[in-house]
Amino acid sequence: SENSFSPADENPSIRIKVIGVGGAGLSLVDGLTLDNFNGVEQLAVDVDSRALNDSISSDKLLVGRRHTRGMGTGGEIAIGRKIAEEEKESIRKKLEGIDMIFLLAGLGGGMGGGATTVIARLAREAGALVFAFAPLPFSWEKSRHAQAQECLEELRKFANAVVPLPNDSLLQIGGMDATALECFAEAGRNVSKGISAICSLVFRRGMIDVDFADLRKAFNRRAGRTLFGYGEGNGQDGIRQALRELMLCPMLHLPDVSKAADAILILITGGTNMGMSAVNQAALEIRDEFKAGEHVVFGAHVDENLGDRVQIVVLGATD
Repeated sequence: SENSFSPADENPSIRIKVIGVGGAGLSLVDGLTLDNFNGVEQLAVDVDSRALNDSISSDKLLVGRRHTRGMGTGGEIAIGRKIAEEEKESIRKKLEGIDMIFLLAGLGGGMGGGATTVIARLAREAGALVFAFAPLPFSWEKSRHAQAQECLEELRKFANAVVPLPNDSLLQIGGMDATALECFAEAGRNVSKGISAICSLVFRRGMIDVDFADLRKAFNRRAGRTLFGYGEGNGQDGIRQALRELMLCPMLHLPDVSKAADAILILITGGTNMGMSAVNQAALEIRDEFKAGEHVVFGAHVDENLGDRVQIVVLGATD
């Protein structure tokens, strides 16, 4: 379609790869809606050969056959970690020449929890910028929940930013009658919004452009706590509406979310009527709200298909 867009036309030097690890990670990669970013590479990594066969990911890596015979890890994080360590050469090959990696993994599973931290470490060693989106089990799943929290802390040592997606909070967003499936769908929407925004910043030309080097410099540290939110508005007052919705975004009010950001990424996208002064004012308010330091990465893009709608996406990290 005329909207479809290949980064190769725009910024051929930047390579981005989305990697799904384990069952939840594979499902998230398969469910991604990335606004026709057909130049973003995908990789599915799992021990489960059937799950990999079912995945629509363009590239797949089956690992751990010696340990699991193509079945699962039985939720054992130690097995997931051991498998990734043993297969690190084949994983490294998949990371060669990649500038930015998005890791998608459920941290309550054996592969998601165990292998993801190893892959994040290898990706950083390969020189990539690493952002992770990580669904977490319900708190009533006591042992899996505790295990996932440990994996989250470990992942933060290697990734540049980690966005936790706790099922408990996704349930609140969807309403108490929401099913586990609906919670997962909500996680998927968050992941798609976040990755689309970052890809837009890197690949698309806009009113205000972002250089990948700026993004790398801003987030070139170990991930502490992160914040991630979005808002949408429409009509004459679209930017103000989007700002209000952003500040109320449930993702910004999770227990583990930082209230301030040492590094923050802001993307404002709107239709052709979007005014420059309103955009700048919104960016200033966001900087103030999150007490942003000097590392602010700000992009503003016009998308004719949005009509009078305005979308704001914010992702921040603390040391």
